[in-house]
Amino acid sequence: MKRYPLIRTRWLEEIHYNPSTGKVNVPCSCSGKYLAFRCNNKKVKVHLFAFYYMTGKWPAVQIDHEDENKLNNKWDNLQELNSSFNQIKSSTRRRSNTSGYIGVSKHKQNKNWFWHLQLNYQTKRGYGYNCPTRAALERDRYIIDKNIPYAYLNILKRSSNEERTRI
Repeated sequence: MKRYPLIRTRWLEEIHYNPSTGKVNVPCSCSGKYLAFRCNNKKVKVHLFAFYYMTGKWPAVQIDHEDENKLNNKWDNLQELNSSFNQIKSSTRRRSNTSGYIGVSKHKQNKNWFWHLQLNYQTKRGYGYNCPTRAALERDRYIIDKNIPYAYLNILKRSSNEERTRI
């Protein structure tokens, strides 16, 4: 994680962050997919500054946008995640997805459906399903049983007491 060696009090005097709107009081531009501004000739991403402004420290890991909108820097939309969970959360359906479910594919050789999940640099898989819905259901059960908090669920949903319930 990049660190910005600027004194907090100087930042707070010049740059202000509004947690309810996610905006800063300086001109911003898009830096790749994120909003950023310049301070002391360094590019600073707004979501990183927001974390710094609200907590007084730079994030130890990555800052994730819960709603996947990288331009929405409201404080309640930002969360600190390690890179492994951030990869799980940011994996979205590809346009070529034929199953209609996240993490479910058709095996090219035996034509059965299987589920897959990237977790801590390892791929977990479940094979031998005759329909994509069954594979998606089993993937969801695995995620809930292993208590993987930021993985997307297809059919099941998490409840407050961690029971499995159908949507």
